[in-house]
Amino acid sequence: MTEYFNLTVYLFTFLFIVVLITFLVLSNFTAAPFLPSSSRKSDIMIIEGNLKSSDIVFDLGSGDGRLVLMAAEQGVKRAVGFEINPLLLLFFSKLCAFVMKLDNAEFIFSSFWKADLSKCDKLFIYLLPSSMRKLEDKIKSEMRPGSLIISNQFRFPNLKIKKENKGVYVYEV
Repeated sequence: MTEYFNLTVYLFTFLFIVVLITFLVLSNFTAAPFLPSSSRKSDIMIIEGNLKSSDIVFDLGSGDGRLVLMAAEQGVKRAVGFEINPLLLLFFSKLCAFVMKLDNAEFIFSSFWKADLSKCDKLFIYLLPSSMRKLEDKIKSEMRPGSLIISNQFRFPNLKIKKENKGVYVYEV
C-alpha cells in the first residue's frame, strides 16, 4: 500500500511540475512571463490609480491576482483580472471566492487581447516593452476619455505620461 501511495505522490508531483513548466514556457511567448509586482510597487499602483467605489478596474495578465484583490478590498465596483495561466487562475479565483469573500473581484481565463477595454475605468499593467505598442493601439481605440492606465516599470512609446512615481507610470486616455 505504501508503494502505491508513493507512486501516486510522485506521479502527481511530476504532472504538476510538467504543467507548471509548460505554462511558464508558454508565458514567455505571450505579452509577459509571470513576474509579480513587488508589494511596494503594488501599493504605489493602487495609490496612483486613485480608486473610487464607482470604478471598474482591469488587470491585464493578473498573475498572482494581487492588484485585483487589492482593488476589490478598496471597494471598487468591480475588479477583473485577465490571465491565461490556468493554475494561477484557479488558485486565485478560489482564494477570492472562498477565503477573502470578495464579491466584486473576478478572474477570467482569457487572453487580455480579447478584453473589451471600453468597460474599464482603470487599467493596471505590467507587460514587456514589446507588447506596449500593440496595447497602446488597443487602448486608443477602446478606452474611454478620462480613463487611467497604471503601468509598472514600462512606458508606452507614444502616450504622454501624466504622472511618474518610482517606476510606476500613469497615463490618461
